[in-house]
Amino acid sequence: ELGIGTWGMGLKEYTPVAVQLSENIIAVAASQIENDNHSIALSSNGTVWTWGSNVSGQLGDGTTTKRTTPVQVESLSGIIDVDAGRKFSVALDDTGLVHTWGDNSAGQVQPADNTDRHAPSTVPGITNVLAIAAGGDHVLALKHDGTVWAWGKNNMGQLGTGDMTTYSTPQQVLGEAESTHLSSIIAIAAGYDHSLALSDDGKIWAWGSADNGRLGNNTSSSHSSRAVRVLNQDLSELSTVIAIDAGYAHSLALKSNGTIWTWGNGQNGELGDDMVTENSKAVQVKNTDNNGFITNIVAIASSGEHNLAVTSNGDLVSWGHNTYGQIGDNTATNRTYPVAVYDLTQMNTRQAIYVSQNTESNQCHLLLTDVKTTMITVTTQALDSSFIDSIEFSSPNNTYTITQAGQILDITFTVTPTAQAGSTELSIIFTDAYGLAKTTAVDLFVLAPPTITSIEDVITNEDTAINTISFTIADADTLVDELTVTGSSSDTTLVPDNNIEINCSTGFCTGTIMPGSDQSGMAIITIAVDDGIATAETSFTMTVIPVNDPPRFNEQEPKIRGGQLHTLLMTTQHRLISWGDNNYGELGNNSVIDAYTPVYVHNLTTIIDMDGGIKDDRMGTHSIAVDTDGLVWTWGKNNNGQLGLGDMADRYSPVEINDFEDVIQVAAGCNFSIALKTGGTVWSWGNGTYTPSEVAGITEVNAIAAGCEHQLALKEDGTVWAWGNNTYGQLGIDSVSTENFPVQVKAPGGIGFLTDIVAIAAGKNHSMALKSNGTVWTWGQNNNGQLGDDSGTQQQLPVQVKNTHGNDG
Repeated sequence: ELGIGTWGMGLKEYTPVAVQLSENIIAVAASQIENDNHSIALSSNGTVWTWGSNVSGQLGDGTTTKRTTPVQVESLSGIIDVDAGRKFSVALDDTGLVHTWGDNSAGQVQPADNTDRHAPSTVPGITNVLAIAAGGDHVLALKHDGTVWAWGKNNMGQLGTGDMTTYSTPQQVLGEAESTHLSSIIAIAAGYDHSLALSDDGKIWAWGSADNGRLGNNTSSSHSSRAVRVLNQDLSELSTVIAIDAGYAHSLALKSNGTIWTWGNGQNGELGDDMVTENSKAVQVKNTDNNGFITNIVAIASSGEHNLAVTSNGDLVSWGHNTYGQIGDNTATNRTYPVAVYDLTQMNTRQAIYVSQNTESNQCHLLLTDVKTTMITVTTQALDSSFIDSIEFSSPNNTYTITQAGQILDITFTVTPTAQAGSTELSIIFTDAYGLAKTTAVDLFVLAPPTITSIEDVITNEDTAINTISFTIADADTLVDELTVTGSSSDTTLVPDNNIEINCSTGFCTGTIMPGSDQSGMAIITIAVDDGIATAETSFTMTVIPVNDPPRFNEQEPKIRGGQLHTLLMTTQHRLISWGDNNYGELGNNSVIDAYTPVYVHNLTTIIDMDGGIKDDRMGTHSIAVDTDGLVWTWGKNNNGQLGLGDMADRYSPVEINDFEDVIQVAAGCNFSIALKTGGTVWSWGNGTYTPSEVAGITEVNAIAAGCEHQLALKEDGTVWAWGNNTYGQLGIDSVSTENFPVQVKAPGGIGFLTDIVAIAAGKNHSMALKSNGTVWTWGQNNNGQLGDDSGTQQQLPVQVKNTHGNDG
């Protein structure tokens, strides 16, 4: 598990040794058990490397073979965080998806069964994840909205679900009070069978096993399946915390003043209070002289039964269990208070920035604190300034303010190099209000980007491969055989990405491209070459000509629908195209990037109707479509169950609603959806209802429409019915009372009911109807003249739209 090429129970290292890994590593983790250990590392290029025990496939290399040196987890890219459980591993990618592999005995890896997985797979049912943590056999995930989710083993309540039931799918962690969930969380950590969360008020929640006092709530036995607060010795809540971590059966917290506090099992000195006893309330960690408390810490970490901390001057200290030399002080003696890690200065600790010519670097991070001053100014000096065009820091005038002594600053900056390739040393100087300065050196490597030659457009027949693609690649800084070459298609139905096969040798590449079965049309094929820092691309058009196909008739006219900030277009071939706002995946192209030109919605080729949801200040938006088989597909925002999939997880590409068929029309509101079935019944979901249910009190419906928070139905007899929010009179019933069930829209003047209607439509807060005589009638909100009656006044009953001369009709 040391990753140095040796293996054996009798082989130990009592001082730091370098892992045999040439990657620029930015994060590491190790499992928290003494036997069958494994380790995982994350490179700055988003790749993942593992080594150590592999009995359950926890290394993710497709085998169960142990590794004494790091191996790459081949199927992962774009990874931003990693962690290691008992015999499994977890990774988070830059799209907010979680990937797991290894031991699956408690469903912590995949929900389908309890079979171990030897390669990564994506955890279903959870997106938009910000951070991850792995316990013994459970996983925690912190979402961008500040909620915490958990799955896996739950024998001690470590999932925080209010019970001790093991769950193989993500469950939202409960709060301390009944019917509440944890919220406003900024960090998470997992011990073997307990869990921690740090809220934005600087206080800590804990749940799971309470043995040895590991929850810090003044209890040393049993468990808590709901979150409880960590306490000080005087039973007040531990506060002003900025970082947390958890060991096997203990926990630690870093306060904003640079002090460390611990609780839980201390039998091996892991609490750092110069004692070997457990403590069920937080105690302060001693300093390295054991004559006071340590106060200059900027970062903490814990694994198993020992801890690590980084001081403000860059020193590394450690304490706790040391049987295997894990303290790194050249002994095997347990340490009950922090000691310096031995001979760490021999290791290469300098940071390095790799950036392509004329391209802004990724954000670089430096942690800094000062216990005496409140103002820090940053300056830079390059050994050779010809490589640097500009350096931009995150704070104006390169000045940072420390609001409280000991506060940790996360200083970020970017470097834009010149067109000159090469390397130089960059000195970053931090000067405080007293004129005292601290300098750190960063190595800057400016790399020439890869190059790729152009490719001519190609034409082939249906179901016939193209095998005449050829091009060359080069890179001034990287061996050509180490470059990554990939192909992608603008239309993955016509040309699936995995049908693009590229083979390269010594810089010369050939490609074979096979169209999808029975497909014809045109796609843009993009070939990309990546050296780990920069990417070069070339694109060409591939045209696939139909062969022996019967004549195609326009089975249906095309349709176009507009959400508030995005557009959906159905072609005569029933394909679905979208463009516009995509914050929540409402374009259905498996991304959250806005599209300024049309893109194909994934996997929908037989559409007969669709709609885009409305967006307001409180909600996102979503999309819905129905295909020729009467099946309904949804995607986008799902905060109120408006996708009808039984949960509240957003979807970036279409997902079919299970057990829901015979649909002929669909419509989408702000946070709900409705559908019309062939029998004339109307079904709805959203607003906290997560699957479709039939709307009571209405049948024989011909058409439907949805506003932001109200719904319309046109019956076979030409009458119009409405229900939902009625703040602006949009239900047309001569009142502003909200109706939970369909009510009939009244006639103009309020006598009788509106009849002879042949079409309906709904705006955000107003409604429209077309009569058989060609006149148009409207009602509801009118602050912008949307009713067309020349009044600008809200109307609770239908009024006739004026003509272009301002007259009725």
